[in-house]
Amino acid sequence: ISVTACDKKRFCTIKENFIRTYQRNTEIRNLTGLVNSTSNTQDIWENSGTCYSVCSYEEGQNYREYEDETLYELLRHVKALAKVISGYHEKKYLHLDIKPENVFIFPETAEHVMLFDFDSVVSEDEIKKKTDFILSYSAGFSAPEQKRGRNDQIGTWSDVYSIGALLYFKLFGKKADLLDIWIGKGIRIKHTKYDKDINSPKLERMLKQFFENTLAISRYARWKTMDDVLNALDQMIPMADPENKYIPGNFVYNENCFVGRRKELSAIRDMLVNVNAVFLSGIGGSGKTEIAKRYAYCYRESYNVIMFLRFDKSIR
Repeated sequence: ISVTACDKKRFCTIKENFIRTYQRNTEIRNLTGLVNSTSNTQDIWENSGTCYSVCSYEEGQNYREYEDETLYELLRHVKALAKVISGYHEKKYLHLDIKPENVFIFPETAEHVMLFDFDSVVSEDEIKKKTDFILSYSAGFSAPEQKRGRNDQIGTWSDVYSIGALLYFKLFGKKADLLDIWIGKGIRIKHTKYDKDINSPKLERMLKQFFENTLAISRYARWKTMDDVLNALDQMIPMADPENKYIPGNFVYNENCFVGRRKELSAIRDMLVNVNAVFLSGIGGSGKTEIAKRYAYCYRESYNVIMFLRFDKSIR
C-alpha cells in the first residue's frame, strides 16, 4: 500500500498530539486533588514507527454505556463530575471536552468519577496568550463559542455549558439542540427518562433553571463558575432522594370563569410576604372561595405544593 506525503504528515501530527496528550495527562494527574480523578497512564513508548501508552486497569464503565437507575443517582454522578471540573478550574485548566464517553463510572459509588482523554485540555494562560489555535469540539456537548472557534470567548463558563449538556443528554436521552436551548426558555421538563422521580414542582422548576443557566447560547447568561453548578445540584439531590416523602398537590382550576378582584389579589400577595396565613371572611356567596382559588392559580409558581381542602369546625 502506497502512503502519500499528506498521509505521512497527518500521521506525524496525530503522533505528536498523542505524545502531548500523554504529557498533559501526567501533568494533571500530578496535581493535588486531581490524582484519583484522572486516568493513570503508566508510560509512553515509541516502537515500529508509532507510539504506545499503557493505562492501569479500572473496573467500571464509560458514562455513555452506563444507565443511572434513578434521577437521584444521575444527579450525584453529575455532581461528582462537576467537583472534578471545579478542581481543574482551581488549577487554572479548562477541560473543554466533557461528554459521557470521557467520564468513567465506578460501580461501587456515585460520589466519585474519573476523567480520561485530555486532547482538549488547555490552561487558561494558553487560551489568553494564543487565541488562534484550533480546538476540537464535540457536537451536542461543547459550548457555542467553542464550536465557532472563538477561543477569545472561552472560559470556565464553557465547561459549565458542557455539564448542562451532559445532564440534558442523560435526562432526555438525546443531545440538546438549538430549539431546546434558545436562551434556555424552550426547555420543558417532560418526557424524561426519570419522569416518575420528578414528583416535586420545586424540583421541576430547579431543573429548568439549571438548564437555563448552563445551556444558554450567550455565555453572559450562564453561570460563570462550577460553584453555582454545585450549589444547584446540592439543592436538587435531596429532593430527588427516593427516601424523601412528598405530598402531591391536588389543586385544579378553570381559568375561564373569573374577572376582576385585581386589588384584592394584590393585597393577599402583599400580606403573604410577611405572614404565613390569610383568612377571608364575608357573607355567603360573596366569592371568598373563588378569590382564594384565583390567587392560588395566579401565584402557583411561588409555591411547591398547593392543596384545596375542606374542614369542619376546626382547621387543625
